[in-house]
Amino acid sequence: IINMKKELIIVIIIVIAIIILDTITHNYTKINFEKINEQLEQIKEISENIDKMEKGQEQGKTQKQESIKNTDIQNNVENEKDMKPEKQQELQEKIKTMEEDWKTINEKTAFYIEHEELEKVNASMIKFKSYIQLEEYTEAIPELENCKYILDHIRDKEAMQVINLF
Repeated sequence: IINMKKELIIVIIIVIAIIILDTITHNYTKINFEKINEQLEQIKEISENIDKMEKGQEQGKTQKQESIKNTDIQNNVENEKDMKPEKQQELQEKIKTMEEDWKTINEKTAFYIEHEELEKVNASMIKFKSYIQLEEYTEAIPELENCKYILDHIRDKEAMQVINLF
């Protein structure tokens, strides 16, 4: 009976340690994945703005070709041309910040999250960055959404919930 008490105490300590460590890792994952998701959302918004600017410029060119003399439209197109390099620079800065943050997060989460899951995020990030570098913003935006979805999936999968235990 005395041996059983010792064994029971050891088992209880191990279970408590597992629950505490799971809580710590889940909180780390949740906080940092939300941070990356916010950065991805900002990148998406900037990409959408640049995409709209490009479409506006195309419309402006079409209207110029049709000999429509509307100075407001022409001025708007010219202002957007001036803003596009600034937006692209801002976009590159956001991507660089996100990459640096993700590198740190990825190194730490690799200890307790399946590498396949993290590789999916890495692959998605490489895809959307490639699309952005090629200025294919309409292709980059769905890939950004896919990356956010994968991060949310990993976060939910790692949460200690009854549905995940069985």
